[in-house]
Amino acid sequence: IVVPAFNEVVAIAGVVSDLERSFTNTEQQNISFEIVVVDNGSTDGTSLVLAGLKKKMPRLKVVRVFPNEGYGNGILCGLKEAQGDILGWIDADGQSSAEDVAGAYRLFLKEKYDVCKGVRRGRMDSMPRLIQSSVYNVLFRTLFNVSYSDINAKPKFFTRKVYELAGLSSKDYFIDAELIIKAVQLGSRIGEISVKGDARQGGSSKIRLATSLEFFKNMFAYKFRYGKKTQIN
Repeated sequence: IVVPAFNEVVAIAGVVSDLERSFTNTEQQNISFEIVVVDNGSTDGTSLVLAGLKKKMPRLKVVRVFPNEGYGNGILCGLKEAQGDILGWIDADGQSSAEDVAGAYRLFLKEKYDVCKGVRRGRMDSMPRLIQSSVYNVLFRTLFNVSYSDINAKPKFFTRKVYELAGLSSKDYFIDAELIIKAVQLGSRIGEISVKGDARQGGSSKIRLATSLEFFKNMFAYKFRYGKKTQIN
């Protein structure tokens, strides 16, 4: 699982430790895992925290990217280094509980999905952010004729086959939407699971007005690229 971290010195240790604990329990089912944290151009001490964690956690891989070229670029760099047959990502702010991440992974395996994503319940976000997200999701479903909700929610899990066929390229926050668009194009089996929408564990949100405008611009740009579906064999 890939965790892109940009100036998350307050939250990153708890996020990684919780993930390791939850997946160690899952590993008792003969499932191995690795956590790939991408230090995405951090300047606040995140690198030092990760260096300390690496000494104690053999399953932790740290990828340093500098300068920061975008949220999506951090994920793409992490995915390139990931070794698993099943891949995924979450944010580094602690808004996805480790228990929910492990639960989504188990559902992914049980239902043999190609892609599985979270849908947040009880989101701890401001009212403007909730309104913005609602408008974004309605427009996304309308433009791309899909039924999936909360497109930007994590965790996201998918098979390596989907990863290789999708050819993800978004270096910004649109990477969440790009995964769903291309998974639909590929005829993937996509599942959703309800997860808690926790408040971030520390630091500040990286979502700004420019980020929101970027979402809408990318949606319309991708609409014109949205072609014929190709079935995964």
